[in-house]
Amino acid sequence: MTITAESFFRDRPEFESAGEALVATTIALAALRVSAEQYGDAYDDALSLMTAHLLWDSPFGASMRRDGGDDAQGPYATELGKLRLERVPRMLVL
Repeated sequence: MTITAESFFRDRPEFESAGEALVATTIALAALRVSAEQYGDAYDDALSLMTAHLLWDSPFGASMRRDGGDDAQGPYATELGKLRLERVPRMLVL
């Protein structure tokens, strides 16, 4: 199941003020950066986190951050990084 703006708002209500059109567009952009093949059954989680990160990192996100911080990584990218370590196979170089 791929996420929609409606399901994204349900899981991440902090982005409701972004509006359905912006979120739907951002989901499409996030889908270009996240591989269903790599994340498998965690794809929707990865797609949601990437969408949240892209919104957080956008001018919209800068204006809505509660802490006013400019953390380059951001909370959603941090969570995506953890998920990536758990789910995405890595190639070892000897």
